[in-house]
Amino acid sequence: MKKPIASAIAVLLAFNSHAQTSVTFGTFEKPFTADSPWNIRPVDPVLIPAELPAACGPKIEPTSELGPPVFLSKPGDPEVIVYPPIGNTNPQANQLQDLDGPIPFTSVKVKHFPADVQPAYGGDGHADIVDHETGVIHSFYGLKKTNGVWRAIAYAWTTINGRGWGDPSHIYQGARAVGVPPMAGIIRKHEIDDGEEIYQHALALSLDMKGLSPNPAYVYPATHADKDSNVKHTGKVPEGALLMLPSDYEIQVVNPKLKKVVETLKTFGARVVDENGCVPYWIYVETGAAFSLYTGADAAEVSRITAELDRIRQNLKIATTSSYIDGNGQPTSGELGDKVNLLSMRGVWAATQGGPAAPYNGQTGRVEFPAIPSSVEQANGSGQMVSGGPVENNRPGLTWARPEVGATYRFTVQATGDSTMHFAMMDGPTGKPVQMTKSLKNGESATLLWRAGTYLGAWAFNPANKAGSVRATMIKE
Repeated sequence: MKKPIASAIAVLLAFNSHAQTSVTFGTFEKPFTADSPWNIRPVDPVLIPAELPAACGPKIEPTSELGPPVFLSKPGDPEVIVYPPIGNTNPQANQLQDLDGPIPFTSVKVKHFPADVQPAYGGDGHADIVDHETGVIHSFYGLKKTNGVWRAIAYAWTTINGRGWGDPSHIYQGARAVGVPPMAGIIRKHEIDDGEEIYQHALALSLDMKGLSPNPAYVYPATHADKDSNVKHTGKVPEGALLMLPSDYEIQVVNPKLKKVVETLKTFGARVVDENGCVPYWIYVETGAAFSLYTGADAAEVSRITAELDRIRQNLKIATTSSYIDGNGQPTSGELGDKVNLLSMRGVWAATQGGPAAPYNGQTGRVEFPAIPSSVEQANGSGQMVSGGPVENNRPGLTWARPEVGATYRFTVQATGDSTMHFAMMDGPTGKPVQMTKSLKNGESATLLWRAGTYLGAWAFNPANKAGSVRATMIKE
């Protein structure tokens, strides 16, 4: 349903009243695209009670224990290699996990690694490093320097000029539970006293597990939820959901920092990015930021601020809408659309002829073949290439991006060297192909009809003595 013209005009006027005179998106100070879910404002949202438990009391503050710290490299910063952890009795704990793929990294190379990197010192060990030259956000979990060597538990990446959320072909684009970089949506140091009435983006917050929903554990634009969420979560709010305050909410304390947050929650809202163990809502602030709601407050004022934080808890709602205004003042649906690539190259590749199988490289999105004496054909039937496959970490695949039964999808190959790919719809009970494409070279396409009771099989081929690589897209016709 289209929104009334009066509502759209009202939103545009509100946008213009808050808009910055000149905004450059996709930068360290203003990350992601203008139509990123972080940078769009809902139009006439429908608000549903969130029912957040009181628990330990709300927080809007930085913390060096949980982070997130954000770092921008400089031209002279050296290249650093980050290695897996060591010294754990469990061998799996000595792996640098590729959050977007099943095969752990042997190491991760950061071309420009700032000298002042200081990860959050808590268990999460978050740190986001933005490479000034490549525009890549290197997102680490469990980052720690041990005996002069940088080591991490997990890694994901995205680009500073991307959407700031995962998609079906690149599900995990940061080390937060929902697949975003921890720097996304946080209150940044340079924004706190920038003279604006609101923060010019949706905020990022975590919820107590008693407030989070077990089913669905996450919704668009999130591509993941915290592990074992179907067991731990007992509330009503899925991760990825947008929470807002009603437009008529009026703050009852004189506190400029809190008022700016309140106005942002009324205008942009806040996205749920992960869980916590007791805090009803925790709005994240960049580590090291000069941000405190209680500076100069006496005991009576502290009590009033605390009461206002709880009043916000009681009034936060789940917001849904189909209309937004992007960062440039243009209408947008906030959706990826039908023409999004649904195919990922992730999952386990096993050699069917020749070998050994070449690995999937999560940083390039390709299967990369070295030059070896024998040709290689390898297959991926893991179900992880297309959302809605097998359960991972006690949660289903990307449920909001499943292929539609009866729809036709076009597969297009991008290859280097003489690498090729072909695809087939496989019968679920028997594992036999019921429809198959020819072998596709670079730039070639073919279509398959998505059938009930089937799954996708994919084969990649590379000839002997020649390096090559291959990836493909799968887009609805």
